[in-house]
Amino acid sequence: FKYPDLPKTVQNISIDAQLKNETGLAKDTFLTIGGLTFKIDDELFRASGSIRNLTQNALINMSINGTLDLAKIDQVFPMDTQQGLSGVFTANVTTQFDMQSLETEQYQNIRTNGTASLSDFNYRDPAFKDEIRIQEAEVKMSPGTITLKKMEATTGQTDIAATGTIQNLIPWIMVKQDLKGRFNVRSKQFDVNDFMTADTQATAAGKRKINAAKGGAQTVKIPDFLDATLDFSAQKVIYDNVTLEQTSGTIKVQDEAAVLSNVRSKALGGDVAFSGDVNTKDATPTFSMDLDLQKIDIEESFGQLALLKYIAPVAQALDGDLNTTLRLQGELNNDLTPNLKTLAGNAIAQVLTAEVSKERTPLLSKLGEQLRFLNLEELSLRNISTALDFDNGNIVVHPFDFEIDDVKFTAGGSHGLDKSIDYDVTMDMPARLLGGEVNKLLSKLDPQDAQTTRVSIPMGLNGTLTQPSVNINTQAAVNTLTQRLIEKQKQELENKGLDILEGIIGGKNNSEEKTNDPNTGNTQQNQSGAQEETTKVVRDILGGIFGKKKKKKDSIGN
Repeated sequence: FKYPDLPKTVQNISIDAQLKNETGLAKDTFLTIGGLTFKIDDELFRASGSIRNLTQNALINMSINGTLDLAKIDQVFPMDTQQGLSGVFTANVTTQFDMQSLETEQYQNIRTNGTASLSDFNYRDPAFKDEIRIQEAEVKMSPGTITLKKMEATTGQTDIAATGTIQNLIPWIMVKQDLKGRFNVRSKQFDVNDFMTADTQATAAGKRKINAAKGGAQTVKIPDFLDATLDFSAQKVIYDNVTLEQTSGTIKVQDEAAVLSNVRSKALGGDVAFSGDVNTKDATPTFSMDLDLQKIDIEESFGQLALLKYIAPVAQALDGDLNTTLRLQGELNNDLTPNLKTLAGNAIAQVLTAEVSKERTPLLSKLGEQLRFLNLEELSLRNISTALDFDNGNIVVHPFDFEIDDVKFTAGGSHGLDKSIDYDVTMDMPARLLGGEVNKLLSKLDPQDAQTTRVSIPMGLNGTLTQPSVNINTQAAVNTLTQRLIEKQKQELENKGLDILEGIIGGKNNSEEKTNDPNTGNTQQNQSGAQEETTKVVRDILGGIFGKKKKKKDSIGN
């Protein structure tokens, strides 16, 4: 037969079928197809089989053998398709099953033998941004085992090669069950951007709504027909603007969610280990993850990952290596990147070694202006560790220590997604570095004490990363140092008075000793002045010893 407005003809058509009921009961109706053959061009297709118990648990016995060029189907028969089909399907399969076993997933009751293949197949699905091309796929079937011997496919810039086992090929084809199995997937390049899709509304045919109420935005969706485990390896994975090399791991896909485990990769100049899950079933996708980054390049990683920029914005001024572990959960943007406003979790970061370039961030430049006694250009950080907590768009940084020259810093605080900062820093430093009024106080100490005296200076970092405010409380150091000097002088004075008391109590009368000096005239005058000074010192000390009743003792002495 041939449709007048279609180019091709179906030839050599043969149908041998019986539809029969001998009891008058609907359940006893059966269909037998002794033979169905037809030919399109040079491709012959045969089918035979029977269907019994039609109205209850249908029993099906089928056999197909032949080749179909899918591109020719809509050239011989009018089809309402959104795209033209292409590809060659070849099958030599026999199968026996009952519908109840299909519906209840009793796959052991399905008896299937044979092979099937598909080549040069092109297909466009609203769930994928680009056309899917299956260069070659081959399945071998035997009772209890269905093997995907080969599948090579591409979409966009992504290539996929897969082998594995399938639990339910016939149920997937006939009753639209999820495709179940375990697959080994390999790729030279896997680009997540190739799986972007424009939102579509569900149609009357039952196509699901991909991402409702998003106004036509693009999003990545995990296929809803997969219920499978994928062991994967890829030479290159492109995610956002990050390239992962030598990536491997396991993904369990089910109900539009993916659980990733034992994922390892080379990226950002170091090693990456990952586990977690992504759920795209709801309108807003969510995630949780444990991420372990070892010896990653700070400049490269913080330049490419918005998440790391958010975690430690000052790190963009560092050149070196970093270890960090992150445990996070939250919502995802449409491109499966984290929505930073929703992050919750914690992290531990360790700077292995880093050189600082203060010009890369206004905060360090501002610090350089305020702390001119420090040479930030020569700052080298090594083995600095800290812990962080994530809460509603804010990061709380636990106190951590580092050192520049002879200045010891303790810093902690928080910063937000809006680039606001609120940090408290304490500097333990040599007092001589402060100069000015502090040096005047230090001049009252002996040179060795003046060189070694240290003070604690509180400093506040506020404002924003782009317009920071640095507040250094040097007056606190002046007050502390002043009090320290007062205590020191008081102690020296008390020590001096105690020495004099020891002399008096021990009977060492300095004036008597001086009487025998040849220079008697001058000695007596010196003795008189020394005696007055001694009396004053003794009074002060006695006042301190006996409850500081200086006035009373003065009146007694007078």
